[in-house]
Amino acid sequence: MQNVGIAMLILLLTFPAPLGDLATLGPMASAMMTPIPPFIVAILYNVYRKLCKTYEPVNVHDEEMKVENKTEVEKLSSV
Repeated sequence: MQNVGIAMLILLLTFPAPLGDLATLGPMASAMMTPIPPFIVAILYNVYRKLCKTYEPVNVHDEEMKVENKTEVEKLSSV
C-alpha cells in the first residue's frame, strides 16, 4: 500500500498530463483491489465457523464425568 503512492507520483511526474493520468490507473486499481480478497475470506471464514461447529457441548451432570474421592486440585490437574 505504501509503494502505490510512490508509483503514482513517479508516473504522474514522468508522463505528460493525459498519459500520466492514464498510467496511474494500474497502481490505483491495485491499491483498491488488494484489501478486498482477504476481507472476503475473513467474512467467509467467520460465517463457516459460526455455522459449522465441530464440537459438542459437554453435559456437566453426566455420570461419566463424575470423579469420586479426588480433591479440587486433582480434578483440575487431571484435565
